Amino acid sequence: VFAALTPFLFRGLQRVYAQVAGDFGLESGASQVLRFGLALVALAIPTFLMGGTLPLLVRGLVKAVPQITRLTSRLYGLNTVGATVGAFMAGYVLLPTFGVRSSVYLTAALNLAVAVVAWRLYKSLEARFPATGEEPIISVEHTRAPKQAQPVLSATVSSVVLIGFAISGFAALVYQLSWIRVLNLVVGSSVYGFSATLTTFLAGLGLGSLAYHGFLGRRAPPEVGTQVRLAGALEMAVGLLAVAGWWLVDRLPDLFLIGVSGGWHKSFFSFQAMVFGLCAALMLPPTLLLGALFPLVTGLWTRSAAAVGRGVGLAYAVNTGGTIMGSLVGGLLLLPALGVRRSLLFAATLQMLVGGAFWIVSRAGGVRTRWLGLASPMALFAVLLILTPAWDRELMTSGVFFQPERALRLAEGPGLRAVARERELLYYGEGRDGVVVVVRSGGARTLLINGKPDASSSADLPTQVLLAQIPLFLHPDPRDVLVIGMGSGVTAGSATTHSSVESIEIVEISKEVVEATRYFALENLDVLKDDRVDVTIADARSHLLSTRKRWDVIISEPSNPWLTGVSNLFTLEAFELSRSALRSDGIMAQWFHTYNMTSDNLRSALRTFQQVYSHVTLGSPSLGDLILLGSNQPHALPYSRIQSLLGEPAVADNLDSIQHASADAFALTFLLSHEGIQTLVAG
Repeated sequence: VFAALTPFLFRGLQRVYAQVAGDFGLESGASQVLRFGLALVALAIPTFLMGGTLPLLVRGLVKAVPQITRLTSRLYGLNTVGATVGAFMAGYVLLPTFGVRSSVYLTAALNLAVAVVAWRLYKSLEARFPATGEEPIISVEHTRAPKQAQPVLSATVSSVVLIGFAISGFAALVYQLSWIRVLNLVVGSSVYGFSATLTTFLAGLGLGSLAYHGFLGRRAPPEVGTQVRLAGALEMAVGLLAVAGWWLVDRLPDLFLIGVSGGWHKSFFSFQAMVFGLCAALMLPPTLLLGALFPLVTGLWTRSAAAVGRGVGLAYAVNTGGTIMGSLVGGLLLLPALGVRRSLLFAATLQMLVGGAFWIVSRAGGVRTRWLGLASPMALFAVLLILTPAWDRELMTSGVFFQPERALRLAEGPGLRAVARERELLYYGEGRDGVVVVVRSGGARTLLINGKPDASSSADLPTQVLLAQIPLFLHPDPRDVLVIGMGSGVTAGSATTHSSVESIEIVEISKEVVEATRYFALENLDVLKDDRVDVTIADARSHLLSTRKRWDVIISEPSNPWLTGVSNLFTLEAFELSRSALRSDGIMAQWFHTYNMTSDNLRSALRTFQQVYSHVTLGSPSLGDLILLGSNQPHALPYSRIQSLLGEPAVADNLDSIQHASADAFALTFLLSHEGIQTLVAG
């Protein structure tokens, strides 16, 4: 029911956020607290209820202590496998086929169907086993069987188990964030890449739990000390596998190109199969063991069958609390501060320490046996830790996914590593939002974000310059300009050439991108030193939603729409936000492209943009690049205005750098009128 209401709820939350963030500022403490509070309002109720289902089911079905671990592993495994299917279906089937709203309603209907089945089952059991006020309805045999209490763990061991399980959850999320960052560089940070990594991670957890259920199926549960030691062994094995997996990281580009050589990149489905294969190679071994840990620790913590709901719930809550901290601290602090490699090694070290603590407190076997059993994995881990290499920055940021056939030719010729090392690495930064590098090759400099080229000092210059110049020529008196996406800073720098412009605000989500612009100071006219320029580090949609400022010209130049996160800037809602931030005579310039894009994808984007703006024209500054120009009033480019602006030395010099310092060259960038676009997008 709550899920079905979220489309309406989000609209209300958005209005609240816009009001408060507009009053206090996007980066103020009040806005940060509000953002967290609104997330709680949106997610706390349904996730609280989801978290309650597993303890309730275990409580209802367990009849005796020996069943606790076995049943928990089965239920947790099945539930997580269901989550795996959900993650896959959402990314690959539901959202593309039905859209967001219909997908929400469809899955809400599934939840309600489960509720109906559960209610009918309850009524059936109630009729067969009338409640006495003491007996559970489903587990009616439970109170009739002799009470079997779990041997009580000491307070010390209990504390170590729970704290260690929380740390294990923390480490698991740091692993996941690190693996996603690594895989983004190899397969690209597409919306499908995110679905693939999440699906693989969940699959490992679910299958690991089910495998543990199968392991227990033919055996009597081991005694408590042995279970604690087994939990310690699993913890240490996860840490060892996580570090050992790092040795695979530098081989992922080679494995990717092996798939390309086999033609796996030529269709969507085979390419996604290749992506899943790479995800599984890196993530599956440790996540299988992480999945086995949950039922094992749950069984350890639960004192008796009567307390099983409380025991499972507490273990689940503690582990989930650790994952929350892993997501928060890992994403906001560890990855930016330590980088991917050291963050993963830090998490693995924590996991090894937890495993060692479990092993020591287990008291299973003799003292000598315990310490000898602990020394071997710890020594192996120390060796791996010392020998684990730093990743090959040039190779990992070469972007093999972007032009795979070219990368394959290079690999078969001089070798991908040799070609990557020929590039001079001018800047390297790992931040909250990705890996940002600037490389120099053949005299040209290129900005790459997560391995994908996003700006350059040569081939991209016409697009970067004209993206600013065209809307500033179209507007009769542009004074305030907003640039969404810093890139190399060339577009914002081109805007500074107009003497009428009084302020330029640049909204960029990554501070590393802003730092990297100094390597394009010649091309961007040292834009950050211009007194009219102000840089805001923020998500562009949040900024547009919260600000009350209005601009004459908005220029949007994010990366490609198939990238996760970036795709939000190419939606109807994003275009509507931009329109609301324009003055009545304002003009919006939106970068788009034709490469790696089907005809229907392109027409859909143009149709969406045209739904928002009353008057739309289309330009092409260079092959493969487009500029969508939208306004609420008719716009045109009088010849006299072109001549007048070309008379300004700064503007003329800027356009001359891309051979566009003439009225003819300027006019030739326009492709379609509003009516022409209507014809193109018909249907």
